[in-house]
Amino acid sequence: MGRFHQPDKYASTTAAVNPALSPAPAVEAPALTPAARSAAFRNVRVEVEGTNPLAKLGFIATIFYIFGVFSLSEELSISFFGVKPYLTTITGIVAFLAACFSGGLGNIMRFSPARLLLGFCLWMMIAIPFSTWRGGSMDTVSGYVTKSLVMMLFLLMMVTTWRQIRLVLYTMTASALILALAVRSSAVDLSATDPRMSFSGGRLANPNDLATHILVLVPFAVGLFFLSSRFSLLKPISAAVALLSLYTVLHTGSRGAMVSICIMGVLLVWMLPNAVHKLALVVSVLIMGALMLPLLPQSVLQRYKLLLADDATVPSNMMESQALESSEHRRLVLIRSIEVSFKNPLFGIGPGNFATAEAELAKQAGERGSWLQTHNGYTQVSSECGLPALILFAGAIFSCLRIAARYFKRFIAIPEFRGEAIMCLVVFMSLASFAINIFFASLAYTFYVPALAGILGALMIVMDRELVLYEIQKKERDAQPVAAVSPFGPMFNPRRFSAN
Repeated sequence: MGRFHQPDKYASTTAAVNPALSPAPAVEAPALTPAARSAAFRNVRVEVEGTNPLAKLGFIATIFYIFGVFSLSEELSISFFGVKPYLTTITGIVAFLAACFSGGLGNIMRFSPARLLLGFCLWMMIAIPFSTWRGGSMDTVSGYVTKSLVMMLFLLMMVTTWRQIRLVLYTMTASALILALAVRSSAVDLSATDPRMSFSGGRLANPNDLATHILVLVPFAVGLFFLSSRFSLLKPISAAVALLSLYTVLHTGSRGAMVSICIMGVLLVWMLPNAVHKLALVVSVLIMGALMLPLLPQSVLQRYKLLLADDATVPSNMMESQALESSEHRRLVLIRSIEVSFKNPLFGIGPGNFATAEAELAKQAGERGSWLQTHNGYTQVSSECGLPALILFAGAIFSCLRIAARYFKRFIAIPEFRGEAIMCLVVFMSLASFAINIFFASLAYTFYVPALAGILGALMIVMDRELVLYEIQKKERDAQPVAAVSPFGPMFNPRRFSAN
């Protein structure tokens, strides 16, 4: 329906398509037979933009849906204007209807992380009959399907070109900018209550969840910085977004986020291709740390110092006391979630039911239950859905990280694929930050993993197609004499990979 198999679409150069433009006849490329070329394209869906209004409408709806989810536009609209715009509801319905008629289901089944996430969702459904509270588990699973998993489906079925991937990058960066500005303008009175930066209410009122959300978006702003041309206005804007977002994350006082930032830095040094880039990264991080850390409130810095504290540490003020109590509470809840996981290894106690199970365990131990979540996304899955669900969930994350790292290392040295390689690194760092942060947050059923898997899957579709075209056209250009080249240059234009 607008994206279809066209094995011979790029079979000839521009000069061969219009011989009048060429001063000499072109020489046929002997490299690929029609059968081989068809085999190379059998899993490639080529989108001819503008020929299918429904596909175009579906992509636009997908972009606005992503923006609404990641920028928290509905919550911000209610907070600032008292009106709920229903942006995600309307655009989600439009994107779903367009996806149903797009014919892109094969894109989902060919992408291994998508299969793992679908298996994870299926196992959650299987666990419902064994749940200690079936109604609550049903709500959790239905919310995961309708609010999280659909984002992966939209991206894999609606995003099929590099131009569309680039628009996704713009959308995520814009979401980071709006969110960073909104959280600073709508935060509670930090000096009077809690110096940690957070929303005064809503889904990200918890500073740890807010830090996780912003850290997922930061790599997209950094990616836009490197993909923008030298004198583009997008370069200073994306740099400002990244710096403001990082400072907001540090201001939340989230120790999990601080650990995530440190590990992400190590991973980035490992991923970068040469020593000059590695040294530049280390120097940049040191400069940013020297500029940002002195601007943070002293009590927030004290929270970070407690990362190195031992059990004998005596709190010197109320903030330190609260931080130490929080750490002890998280340790206790983690132990209980592991206990529940091994007592119910196959199907768990039901999605969304850990709080009740923890309260029951506390009651049996003669203690008062906290009625809180696990504070660990991995034990959240294992205790509520079973160990098979944990394998599927963690497998999807690991598979995405592995694919992104492999494609980045493979294509970063090819100038024509520099843009795609940088996007692979962006997704890798974004997903890595989330994978680290959920060791300290119960966010397994949220939209982050499906959304990032969808972006990576769409990017793989584009890269695989462009690689086939690149190899074919390279062989054809090599087989042609210089006089036979079109005055318009090769069809494969490296400048197309610039963000502008």
